Amino acid sequence: MYEQLPPGQNPVLPTGSPALMGPYVFTSVQREVAAMPGQDIEFRRGRITAHQLESCRPSYINACLIQSRGSRLPAPCSRCHAHPGTMTFPSCRHLPGAWGGACANCKWSDQASRCSVRDEV
Repeated sequence: MYEQLPPGQNPVLPTGSPALMGPYVFTSVQREVAAMPGQDIEFRRGRITAHQLESCRPSYINACLIQSRGSRLPAPCSRCHAHPGTMTFPSCRHLPGAWGGACANCKWSDQASRCSVRDEV
C-alpha cells in the first residue's frame, strides 16, 4: 500500500473527494459528512492497512471522515497527547457535531467515549 515511499515519510490516503469515499459510506451521517469539503489524510506508516479499509468497519470509516473533514485542534486530546507517535494519524482532528465530537484517533480505536475533546451534551 505504501512500499514505494521513502523511509520516514508518512503515507497519504486519498479521502478528500466524496466520490472516493462513496463506496465506504452507508449511514446518513456518513453520507452527510462525506459530502463536506475534505482533504486527503496523512497517516502513520503501518497503522492503516487495505484490509482495514475494505472491512468498512464503522470506527475506521468514521475516523477517516473525521480526519479528512474535521479541524485540527489547537492542543491534542489527552489520549493523543499522552501517546504521541502511536496514534493512527499524526494530528489530532475532530468534527464537532459528528460522532460525539471525538477526535479521529480515538474514533479509529473505538475509544471515542474516552476522548477529552468530545462535544458537550
